[in-house]
Amino acid sequence: MKRLLSSAILATTFTFATTVNGEFVKAIETWSLPGDEDLTISKLGVTFNITPFWFAGVNMYGATSGERGGFFTFGFESGVQSNPDKLFQLRSGVFVGAGGGGAAPQGGGLMLREFIEARVNTKYASVGAGVSHVDFPNGDIKSTQGFAALYIPFTLQKDGGSYYLQDFKLKNKIYIKGGKYLTDSSAKTTSGASLDDMTLIGIEAQGFFTDKIFTTFSLSGANGDNTDGYMEVFGGLGIEQQIFSLPIYASLIGELGMGGGGKVDTGGGSMYKARATLEANIAKNIRLGVEGGYVKSFDGTFEAKYVGAYFGFKSVFGDKNENEDYYDIRALSKVHLSSKGDFKDPQKDEKIYLEGLAIDKYITENFYISGQSLWAFKGESGGYTEGLLGLGYIYNLSDNILFRAEALIGAAGGGGVKTDGLIGVVDTSFDYKFNKNFYISVGGGYTKAKSGLSSSDVSIGFGYKFGIYTK
Repeated sequence: MKRLLSSAILATTFTFATTVNGEFVKAIETWSLPGDEDLTISKLGVTFNITPFWFAGVNMYGATSGERGGFFTFGFESGVQSNPDKLFQLRSGVFVGAGGGGAAPQGGGLMLREFIEARVNTKYASVGAGVSHVDFPNGDIKSTQGFAALYIPFTLQKDGGSYYLQDFKLKNKIYIKGGKYLTDSSAKTTSGASLDDMTLIGIEAQGFFTDKIFTTFSLSGANGDNTDGYMEVFGGLGIEQQIFSLPIYASLIGELGMGGGGKVDTGGGSMYKARATLEANIAKNIRLGVEGGYVKSFDGTFEAKYVGAYFGFKSVFGDKNENEDYYDIRALSKVHLSSKGDFKDPQKDEKIYLEGLAIDKYITENFYISGQSLWAFKGESGGYTEGLLGLGYIYNLSDNILFRAEALIGAAGGGGVKTDGLIGVVDTSFDYKFNKNFYISVGGGYTKAKSGLSSSDVSIGFGYKFGIYTK
């Protein structure tokens, strides 16, 4: 609930802001775990200056070195700062999130992180260093350490209910993906057994610097008897080339990332991937493609060839009246009303409390593609994660009340929850709009796993709808 309130405050403030200055964040720190164990953690996120002296944002932390590959947490951060226009700056804030994995002692999964930081700011980038304290209140992780961070700035200008990006007229793409890792004979589980091939489902976003060069960010999870709970996050660079004048495009992509869980031996979690894609423009802005490549962990035994297929949508940020993109960002809190049979321990019987984030991209006025990530934060299911993809529909019942329905599929596992990796979700909710952008949702639904989990759900969320275009 604290995370939902943080998101609501952030979204309400955006409603009145005319210019939003933001930053992409990359940071690294090393936690001390029980038993004199060190765990190196990388932070990825985005923050916004709500006022010159108050910032808020969304962050993810993942293991990159140590013995806990597959450890991830996700949540919201807010804090205060001195004048960001000065060369030297001080900041202090609090992160509230949830997650776990990698057999770490995270307890129920709730994570708190306080920090203080000194920064040097320039026009194109900023660097910072500071001290943070991490606490999992219902687990055994408590650690104080130093950290270093890099920030890349950007600016959004408010125009009514939308934001525009100055002089940014190039394309972006979003994909829903499915694939398979054909594991090498040397790949092992964390217990030393041979690792079976792995089926994956995920989502990927690409943003183009030029007509051909792009950045990519992807998140995927695995399903299967031996790998439920595996998750990976990758980011990298690619180059795209049209084949003659045909509506066919080839790409080469190189990526670095972090992953693990599901008893997959990725060592400390750091990984790299190289892949090639071939896609066709089958209708206006709709892409269908195939890909293949190679993935390997830096210090674990995990190594595999990759084959996959995907479909997605291309957008070109253009004039507000022609090519405006619309999105929803929703902070979610959900409870699985679970029972015996939903857990690997047949005697276990408890609710599963989840919090997370949904990002929706509208493809028509009423239909949207939704990507969602949810994490257990309370009880005895710490480390349980859901990554969901699907189609949503929204209908205006009145000026202020909307009906929302979603059908999603995804990968889930960890925390002792029995899923075999694959789940399907049907959700419905009613949204109440406070203004053009900000709304609250209350609803319920049903979650069914390939094996095990079969649960009715209740949920609440805060959302913010906005458009992006360029001038």
